[in-house]
Amino acid sequence: MTRWDSPLFTVLYDDETPPCEEIWEAVIGSKGEAKVDKPNRATVLKPATGSDYLYELDQTSQEILNVILDWQKDHPGEGGGELSIAGNVLQLPTNPVSLPQLQRIRRQFISFNRQHNLPKSRVRSAFIEYLNDNLS
Repeated sequence: MTRWDSPLFTVLYDDETPPCEEIWEAVIGSKGEAKVDKPNRATVLKPATGSDYLYELDQTSQEILNVILDWQKDHPGEGGGELSIAGNVLQLPTNPVSLPQLQRIRRQFISFNRQHNLPKSRVRSAFIEYLNDNLS
């Protein structure tokens, strides 16, 4: 039984003496105060994300895209390689990556992580990992 049907009282329409006391006890309690059930995952609210979380997600991912685009502009015709960005290694594919492709990956990352509450220190490394997975 789950908490939504526990306890379950079956009252037939022709029942002359329904279990009123048991129903009252189950819903209200013996002291006349409303009973409080323990919260579960379905009823607990997630903590609110910081007001600048989405901005931070957007800015950090854009900074990384700018580093990739600058590297590609400075190294025309070179394919592949490794970029070190803030202590994280980004594996570039052998073919140059276009701006629309990078923007699509960035939008996907932002939409996936909009609901999650990543620590700000983890956003950069998480985006680089996401890029490594999607570019290779």
